[in-house]
Amino acid sequence: MAGTKDGPPTIRSPPMISRDRARAQPFRNLRVAGRGDPLIYSGGFARAYVIEPGRGVAYLALFSEIGFVLLVTTLAGVGVGYWADTNLGTIPVFVLIGLFVGMGVGARAVWLLVSRFLAGMDDHA
Repeated sequence: MAGTKDGPPTIRSPPMISRDRARAQPFRNLRVAGRGDPLIYSGGFARAYVIEPGRGVAYLALFSEIGFVLLVTTLAGVGVGYWADTNLGTIPVFVLIGLFVGMGVGARAVWLLVSRFLAGMDDHA
């Protein structure tokens, strides 16, 4: 706010640029990340690249293994629960228990997979 001697303070507006100039340079103040700049930072680790060259196959293998592990463990839990329910003649209590146990085992397996993958990435970096 800027004031005058005799009058009330006035509010200055920011300088205006033309619309054509704004369209021509929408990202003029952004800096391109260099090789040593961290793009991701979280708690205890920093990764230098979001897409690391030559590691696409490793990411593809990890993601397919995650999907496969979650599918197999969940279906195995449901299968064991269904088998228990049919042999005991109960309502699908054991199917639900098997579902949750299978999902828990799958989540633990995914945690181990990702931890091992990230540890291997740090060793090769």
